[in-house]
Amino acid sequence: MRGARIAAGRRRTVRGLGANSGLRAAGPLLAVGFLLAAAAVPPIPPPNSPTAQEALFDEGNRLYQEGDFGGAAANYEAVLEGGFES
Repeated sequence: MRGARIAAGRRRTVRGLGANSGLRAAGPLLAVGFLLAAAAVPPIPPPNSPTAQEALFDEGNRLYQEGDFGGAAANYEAVLEGGFES
């Protein structure tokens, strides 16, 4: 088999995965891409935050206007259980 021998002291590497293959440069680019994608997603407010409570209250109002009084009451009760009052 010609070419199967490796000269003494030389390492055999898989072609394309060496130090100059560009994979090292891709790491920082992937990290930057991940950070940009994570920054674009709005944070989810904690369940007892004022923002979450306002969303529950607004959803309760919408349900009430649509005639879903049970759903509205459940949302209003969830707001009160969160410790918020108007």
